[in-house]
Amino acid sequence: MVEKIRSSYIFIFLLLTIVALFVFTNSAQADSVSQTYNSPTQLVEGSLVSLTTNSQSQVELSNAGNLDRLLGIVVAAQNSLVNLDTSNGNTQVVVNGQTGVLVSDINGEVKNGDPLTASPLSGVAMKATSQSKIVGLAQADFIIATQKRPQTVRDKDGKTNTFTIGLLPVNISVTQYVSPVSLEGNSFVSGIQAVAMSTTGKPVSAVRAFVALLVLLIAVGVSIVMLYTSLSSSIRSIGRNPLSKHAILLGLIQIIIAVVAIMLSGFAIMFLILTR
Repeated sequence: MVEKIRSSYIFIFLLLTIVALFVFTNSAQADSVSQTYNSPTQLVEGSLVSLTTNSQSQVELSNAGNLDRLLGIVVAAQNSLVNLDTSNGNTQVVVNGQTGVLVSDINGEVKNGDPLTASPLSGVAMKATSQSKIVGLAQADFIIATQKRPQTVRDKDGKTNTFTIGLLPVNISVTQYVSPVSLEGNSFVSGIQAVAMSTTGKPVSAVRAFVALLVLLIAVGVSIVMLYTSLSSSIRSIGRNPLSKHAILLGLIQIIIAVVAIMLSGFAIMFLILTR
């Protein structure tokens, strides 16, 4: 009986390992991946950009009005490790990976791990504090941002406000951010997404977080069932045939090793799902 159980669960372990390798192979990406787009004006490196209306090849500086078309961050061609498009466009936009982005403290000082979204200052990001589309997560505190400079703007009432703009590294992954405040009635969803984002250091959608959690629960469930059935079967077998105790204990050790391997595979798959 132990032999049959061991064979069944070793098969599950091998299946999980194959899935993990497949996900890893298809999720490997360069640190900075850019694409070529067109822009009617020269855009400053680090600017936040969105696609223009009814166009998949032209970009403009991001703001609240075009946040739904948020695309990525402008970068110099030589600073992108991989360029997926070598067409005749005049603007390189990083759509995945890590690069520097212009950030302001207009919505509060940015901390490492804070989600970044478009600000009222076109092309400049700010900390996201409510549900909105974000470009990624800040990878450092604003206090150490480079190229800092003051920026003065007037609001609709004519009042002058001064903010600071600086260049800060960001891990790019454009997604919809759901803040804890907007999920007051569903702290479970908020908690899962927050844990996933803090673990990976990048934006994670609620769907991706739930899929990763499901994988982990399956790995835990399989491990518990595997241990329980193996222990129950071993105890009955020893009771019927005490002379087989040594062989049965050896089989249990192999089962425990397989359980550890399944759990490790589950964690690996979960992490890859969150970071791919």
